Order: sequence, then structure tokens, then C-alpha cells
Amino acid sequence: MTNKRTVKVVKKGASPEPKNTHANEKVERRRAAMDIVNNVSSWVMEVRDRKAQETRNAIDLLLGTRTSVTES
Repeated sequence: MTNKRTVKVVKKGASPEPKNTHANEKVERRRAAMDIVNNVSSWVMEVRDRKAQETRNAIDLLLGTRTSVTES
């Protein structure tokens, strides 16, 4: 049993990427989905950070550590 390998000869200046458009479409969809996930994740982290800061501010006001909301 031999290991056969396929070698694709590409013309100079041609793209070595496969012509399989279905595979390319899948890759593009996967990249788009990853972008959406990253955008949503960053948005969720921003909301979490904002709520955490609001909670810290409220606790500081209740404990008397800060005297006003505008003070940072």
C-alpha cells in the first residue's frame, strides 16, 4: 500500500485556493458567525462592566465613601 499525494500545479499569479465555492461559502459563513459572536460578547462585557460600576457606585454612596454620583 502506498501513500499517494495529489499535487496541484498552479499557474504563476493564479490563486492556489480551491475552486470549491461551497467550501468557500461555508468558510465565509463561519467567519461571519464568529464576527457576530465576538460583537455580542464584547457588548455583553460592556453591559456587565457598566452594571458592576453602577453597583459599586451605589454601595459607595450607601456606605458614605462618596458624597455624590458625579464624583469619580
